[in-house]
Amino acid sequence: MNAFFSVTETGRQIFPLRELARNAGNENLNISQLDRSVVREMAAVQAQGNLETKDFRSEADKPLAGKLDSLNISREYRQVLEGRFRDMDLQLKKVYDRYGERLVCLDTRYAGTPYFSCEEGGFRVDEASDLGNPLGPGSTFFHESAHMLDWLMGKEKGLEYITSNPEFINALEADLNSALSGIMRSEGCTREEAQEKLSMELWANPYDSSCVSDVFGGLTGNRVTGAWAHSREYWAVRGREGVAREAFAEITEQMACNPEGLAYTTKMMPKTVEVYRRILAEV
Repeated sequence: MNAFFSVTETGRQIFPLRELARNAGNENLNISQLDRSVVREMAAVQAQGNLETKDFRSEADKPLAGKLDSLNISREYRQVLEGRFRDMDLQLKKVYDRYGERLVCLDTRYAGTPYFSCEEGGFRVDEASDLGNPLGPGSTFFHESAHMLDWLMGKEKGLEYITSNPEFINALEADLNSALSGIMRSEGCTREEAQEKLSMELWANPYDSSCVSDVFGGLTGNRVTGAWAHSREYWAVRGREGVAREAFAEITEQMACNPEGLAYTTKMMPKTVEVYRRILAEV
């Protein structure tokens, strides 16, 4: 690992996707009501004053552990992040190695919803919440840092985000249409019925389907979604490119922290994962 992050510490967070229900096997779930309990995005908090940024890089003469020790984070969180990087997929590790010095974590104890802001030039998380993350400890850290990677990689290509590339967005829509078409053929049902059946499939796999649930929800106005999602209002503001940005961040967090979730996403969204890996390979 040749590089890591610059970190400025100020405060705390809540994971941006909340679980709609733990009882995924409840046969009485009303799919039309799925959006009501979805997390609404909190307004981005502007950075206050001139914050002192700490170096968070792994150098030849000082191991990564030493740099993590210099931050105001717990030993447990440091060990989680170390472990994630040590075991990381080699393609993804290559990306973090290249962009690590340019990634900035503005806050590891942020009290609101975690987020990345290109205006602020960094992302905010809360280590306490992330340590207990049901999608895997450290998932929020990798989710928000992936948003910044998406932005940095896009700038190099003259794009707002690397996921602004139509190929990535088209892959998302192709995977959704393929999933629905397969259900319609096998069940002999309408598209609307297929949407409900697909939603119940996602509910039956609440944690592994977190990425697929959110992405398919974003593409359908939450007509297809499982236990994890953003609100309809969230997607209405961000559109298809917003769905692509979330897909990139969620696949990244799964690649770093949730192999079972990544396997499920690869099964349900094979074209998207293929394009995602192609993006990493081009770095």
